Amino acid sequence: AADGKQARKATLIDAILSRYPDRKILQHLAPRLHWIALRRPQVWYLFRLLYFGEQVQDWSAFVLRDLGMVNYLEMPLPRPRLSSSAQLHTELRYRQLSQLSRRLHEHPEVAERLAAELVSLLAADCEDRYLQRRRNKTLLRIAQWQEQQGAGEAALHSYQRVALHPARERRARILKRLARHADCQALLAEIEQAPLCDEERQFVQRFGRRRAGFQPPTTQMSVSTVSNAVEEQALQLLLRDGGWGAHVENSLIRTLTGLLYWPVIFAPLEGAFTNPFQTGPNDLYYDDFAQARAGMIAGLEDKVAGDAQLRRHLLLMHDTHYGYANHLVNWNLLDNLSLPALLDVIPAAHIRRLGAFLIRNLGRRRSGLPDLFVAYPDGGYELVEVKGPNDQLQPGQRVWLQHLQQMQIPCRVLKLKLAAEPMDAG
Repeated sequence: AADGKQARKATLIDAILSRYPDRKILQHLAPRLHWIALRRPQVWYLFRLLYFGEQVQDWSAFVLRDLGMVNYLEMPLPRPRLSSSAQLHTELRYRQLSQLSRRLHEHPEVAERLAAELVSLLAADCEDRYLQRRRNKTLLRIAQWQEQQGAGEAALHSYQRVALHPARERRARILKRLARHADCQALLAEIEQAPLCDEERQFVQRFGRRRAGFQPPTTQMSVSTVSNAVEEQALQLLLRDGGWGAHVENSLIRTLTGLLYWPVIFAPLEGAFTNPFQTGPNDLYYDDFAQARAGMIAGLEDKVAGDAQLRRHLLLMHDTHYGYANHLVNWNLLDNLSLPALLDVIPAAHIRRLGAFLIRNLGRRRSGLPDLFVAYPDGGYELVEVKGPNDQLQPGQRVWLQHLQQMQIPCRVLKLKLAAEPMDAG
């Protein structure tokens, strides 16, 4: 009965919203209900931007801190990035262009012209690395909208202005659809000669060639039924003969990297920290994050070059900063998987390779890691990506598996197949 009442309420709300304009609803409700409304919400949003330096955070950060739900590391706050009216004006302009690009689908009668005008306004590169990233993401969003609308030539023009993946991949796919085969082959050759990232390299290897490119080591296991929690099912199968492990996905390697490079992540670079409620620097996932801190990274890696030094450093970071928010570190994971136990199983050399790779590639490699960490009774371990009967590897997962193999990190894909299904050849 409760579900029925809820369903009827939802139906009534939908009917009212679709039949009456917002102003009419407001006029009807105002005499009966009382609420506080902002007269000038744009001023409120501007104040939030000036305080946080970004609009991804809001005032709930105060509540979470005061309730003790999140502990933020106290950081010195240097000169704000938006420290002049000219900088603020430029920032607001790029934010407005970004917001307009998100609303193209709302105004179909003018969307095509608006998209073209936005692309024109975003034609020039920015010297400010924060604004340049916003520009590129806005252009990609516009190009993707144009592609979805079937405006192939316009999308090509927009993608061409962005030196960022997946712009060239999308251009190649559009050129193929437009039967511009010579242009497509020329672009593929350009990508092959100088790929921007691993995804581009993988794309050019596999485009139009089924099962081409890197194929990770794969084991197939026949089961009578496949659980909805396929990762947990696979973990139990792998631990039948003993050992321990967990469904960690991206958390484990990110956490070890976050502990290892904690002093680098929380280095007070200009523009990196703009408010007291940050779990990491503003540019943590920028492509040039490591480049901006190259000297610090190299110095830290020299200090932990020995296995004993690395272990002491990781345990010290854990004990000193336990409970403080770090965007890479999952404390719940370390509550369930003991850090000393992990360090006993995973060789120090592996932790160095994984951390050194991830800290230099956070912008693209922060996800796509294997699902499971499994420690076996013989002292060995492996990272396992689990796939159900109809699941396929995503490009980012394939890239990670290739890098793990190159780093000599034990890893594989485990495919669960229903007993009645035929096994794949590879």
